Amino acid sequence: MAFKPNRDLLNVNFEGYKLSLSPITCLSCAIQGEVHAATLKEGAFSYHHVRAFSLHNHLTPDPYDESSVYWCNKDGSIQRGTYAGTTSAELTVKLVYSGDSVPDICNNLSLVLVSPQLALHSSGREMSLLHTGRREEGRKWELIKTYTLSESSSVSITRATITDDSSIQLLITELQIPSSTTASDERVKDNIVKCTWYKIKFKSSIETIQHSAAIVRDSLESITEITSFHSKSLPLYTAFQSHPTHSTQYLLFMSETTPTLPSKTTPKDCDIHPSASPPPAEDANVDTQSHFGLGYSTDKYEWSQTDSEVVVRFEVPKGVTKREIYCVISRQELVVGLTDGTTFLRGELHDIIDTEGSTWTIENGTLEVTLDKSQCGVQWPRLKRGEEGVVTRPEVNSESSGKTSAPPEAKRPRPLVSCEQEECDTADEEATLYLVSQDGALVNKASLSGRQLVFTAPSQPDHAHYFITRHDVDAIVWIPSSTTLEEPSWTHVNTFNALGYVQASKENRKFTTSPPNLKFAVITDCTRHIFVYIQPEEGVMGNKAREFVYTLSEKMDILGLTASNSGLVFVLTPRTLFALKLPL
Repeated sequence: MAFKPNRDLLNVNFEGYKLSLSPITCLSCAIQGEVHAATLKEGAFSYHHVRAFSLHNHLTPDPYDESSVYWCNKDGSIQRGTYAGTTSAELTVKLVYSGDSVPDICNNLSLVLVSPQLALHSSGREMSLLHTGRREEGRKWELIKTYTLSESSSVSITRATITDDSSIQLLITELQIPSSTTASDERVKDNIVKCTWYKIKFKSSIETIQHSAAIVRDSLESITEITSFHSKSLPLYTAFQSHPTHSTQYLLFMSETTPTLPSKTTPKDCDIHPSASPPPAEDANVDTQSHFGLGYSTDKYEWSQTDSEVVVRFEVPKGVTKREIYCVISRQELVVGLTDGTTFLRGELHDIIDTEGSTWTIENGTLEVTLDKSQCGVQWPRLKRGEEGVVTRPEVNSESSGKTSAPPEAKRPRPLVSCEQEECDTADEEATLYLVSQDGALVNKASLSGRQLVFTAPSQPDHAHYFITRHDVDAIVWIPSSTTLEEPSWTHVNTFNALGYVQASKENRKFTTSPPNLKFAVITDCTRHIFVYIQPEEGVMGNKAREFVYTLSEKMDILGLTASNSGLVFVLTPRTLFALKLPL
């Protein structure tokens, strides 16, 4: 996945922000009831749990009506806040859905508005499909169907979008408390998050049926679990992508930790309750000590090494071209397979490699992956960690002079760090993007390579969200490009001048967002202060830009933040909804 900044969008002459004294119109309205905000449970005080609970944005913007926002209450109801500024400014709060009382659950309630008249709502154990009608009319919402997804009271909807085949693709996350996790699979027992990809299928186009709750209910066909995976952290970013030439969907997500992907899954209908079991273990009937050619093989490969390289070879089916190969080489992990979901090898390498010096080729039905050792001269007793010691076939070179035996252990150069690495030493230190197919196979993977994630923000309806990374002092806005799956890329669409530096200076910051048109960015601290940074007009490379600072009238925890193209900023606290109208 390529990240190439557009230098025409970088303003090297930008000097900073100047505080504006222009007044900001602020309206407030008391909310009805109490916002549902889950609290940390005993045994769930890790960094990732704190991020899941304390940094959850409780405000849901309406991508089809920028003057309205929604949130969930403890009594299971959904409320709507609306700003009306046509004649005289007015902020109102109205109940739109009366749900059941929410139990003491282990996750925050979630709401996604997937179309102008449909919504998905999660209450912890269950997910409800709701018919909202034309939301600008303010009518009460109607329940279409409820699905029980888990018994753990910790389910949340992370992403949902409508696709071209009359279906809704959605990603569900389920939080687990480590002390109560009972998974026997060594690969998942320490993970705190299970992510499950579902598809809700309709008999007809959603655009034609959404106008009536009865028609939606009659057209509802099935809900299918596509695949699932486990991770130690919640995804930082998620999106669904269509194949460039057909309607096949892929899941794109960003994570700070390496997820445990299943070896292969088959979509299954799950109208009542999907399986909550961990990813399947290796097939017990497979001979894990079998050999392929002259090399050790559990995944149909053979491997050899010199003092400086490791070479892994695979036999591929006849007729396979390089466009059908996916190969992900990272510092200590190798994934090799085909774009149809076939996996040849997936695992953690015995030692660290130099990714820039590593490559792969395919010729005459043989796929050859060459890995450049980071520590030259050190012989690997195995290719992957967890394998037993195996015999390898050393390559003939000038140093070995035709000898096939590995150098004696006593003569091998000792590594700079001789002690065994602990789990914290090998954990990912930066975010990584993963592209996953419908059978759970990893299609592509790319590290952000030192790019710090600043925040994510909504784009246009039915489009992937933006994600924003730091570039020197600036913040660069990226969005997926429509390219091949073998070489997916991201497009640099905008730059927030100096925002990377500004955000880093806010020690008590909580939320950061921007509107879909990217005209400004908003940062809040934990309680009262709102900071707004207006970007120069399009095509104007000015030296300075405007900054606004607003202090709320009450010192309460800020629970939610949204921003609209018209300069409307909504802020939610436990008791009050605020609407700030910026003088753009």
